[in-house]
Amino acid sequence: MKMIGKLDGVPVFEVDRGQYVIVNPEAERWMVTWTWYGNLGRNFDTFEKAESCDEEDACMEIIEKNKEDILKQLNAVADNLGGEEEDELLSEQDEFYDSLDSNREYSWFDGYIDEQE
Repeated sequence: MKMIGKLDGVPVFEVDRGQYVIVNPEAERWMVTWTWYGNLGRNFDTFEKAESCDEEDACMEIIEKNKEDILKQLNAVADNLGGEEEDELLSEQDEFYDSLDSNREYSWFDGYIDEQE
């Protein structure tokens, strides 16, 4: 598992392609998803590509404490993947991620935050 970035400032960890854990350490909450990219413009507005953050240890504690439930949900997510639509969206997600600059917050609606006036 590795950190890949932040959605609206909340860390995102990749377990495997198509298996992600989003952890809010302040609220001590987590959720699993098969695509973080598909949440942009819906549940989250920004993404920052990053390999680490100050909250990473707190996130890992939350993940460890909820490991069994997280694994159950990730397995359920994996069981529902494999269709053409899912593969296409994951490919779009990969392309989007690769196009981003590290450590710069990107707004789905406005581009890079640091370029806004």
